[in-house]
Amino acid sequence: MNAFEIIGGCLMILVSVIIVIAVLCQEHKMSLGTISGAESSYMSTGGGRTKDQLLKKITKGCGILFFIITLVVYALTVYF
Repeated sequence: MNAFEIIGGCLMILVSVIIVIAVLCQEHKMSLGTISGAESSYMSTGGGRTKDQLLKKITKGCGILFFIITLVVYALTVYF
């Protein structure tokens, strides 16, 4: 195992933990209040849209970053 694999592995672990945290923090699309007809809360009427959109962008960005890191580590391992 060379330095590229160790550094890449640590980066992939860090990015994957960020992805898990971002996904768990996102608001659910449908809750029990929506099903039962309860009044909508502030977060469901658009007040939480900015937080949810930010978490979605973080999730997408980290997913792309994870893919790129994986390809770079593979290429560096095979060719160097």
